[in-house]
Formats: sequence, C-alpha cells, structure tokens
Amino acid sequence: ERSQRRLDALKQGEIAARARAAEAAAEQVPEWVKEAAKRKAVRTAADALSSGLAAPSGGELYPIPTLFKTKIDPKEASVLRVAFRRLDKDGSGNISAAEISGMLGDCGMPENAQEIAALMAVSDLDRDGEISWGEFLNLILKLRRGRLELSEALIRVMTGACGDATGTVLPG
Repeated sequence: ERSQRRLDALKQGEIAARARAAEAAAEQVPEWVKEAAKRKAVRTAADALSSGLAAPSGGELYPIPTLFKTKIDPKEASVLRVAFRRLDKDGSGNISAAEISGMLGDCGMPENAQEIAALMAVSDLDRDGEISWGEFLNLILKLRRGRLELSEALIRVMTGACGDATGTVLPG
C-alpha cells in the first residue's frame, strides 16, 4: 500500500508537470498560428454550411443541407433555388459580388458597392470571394430573423423578387 501511494504521488507530480509544460508551450505559440487556427475553424464552419451542394450542371437541384432542413420547407427551398440560380449568372454554383451588382443593374436599381462589400463580408464565410448555396441559405435565414439589415433593393435581388413576374418575396 505504501508503494502504491508513492506511485500515485509520482503520477500526480508527473501529470502536474506536464500540465505546466503544456501551459508554458501554449503561451509561446506565435499569434499568427492562433489566427490561422481561427481561420481554419471559420472555413470548417463554412464547409459544413455548404455541404450537400450538388453541382449545378445537368439540371441537378441544389439540395438543402441537413443543417437547414428543419428551417426551410420544400416550397420555400424551390423559391430560393430559383433566386440562387438567377443570381448565379455564370452557372458556377456560387454568387459573386459582380453578379449581385449586375442583377441590381438589370433590375434598374441603384448599385451600392459598399453595401455589396458588406453583404459579401457577412455572407462569404469561407472567404473565397463568392457566396455558396449553403452560405446563401444562411444569409436568407439571417434576413428572415432580422439579424441582417440590407437595402430594399438588395433584399429584392437576393430573394428573387426582382425580375420575376410572380413577384417572389422573402419566404417565411
């Protein structure tokens, strides 16, 4: 029993020493490494949002990622697919700032480069310069919940209400 207590004490001391060494090592991690880890976490979140996006070729539909299935009903999803496809002029499966700007012009609405840049900053989670299908859905949910303020022109363009004879509006 005495040797067991001594062994336990040695283990506790070793564990404490390792913890102190790990804390000291963490303090020495350069700031740029910490920032890179944060960016990777953001990219991972963005990948999770856009997972489930089918390639836009061959008439395939954009499926609703699992993350959004309880928040977006099938009828709403079909409206959003139309809006997304309308914005994605080049058929790349992503929406660029230039495509948003072009759609504003096509609809005869004033273009505001600063507002488009702000929209891209809050919507483009993976920072690739474009809004993916998952990022678009996230944007729509933010708009619906009032967590994002945009001009009426941008809301109309992003929700498909512009250039549509049916007058599609933000669902939900």
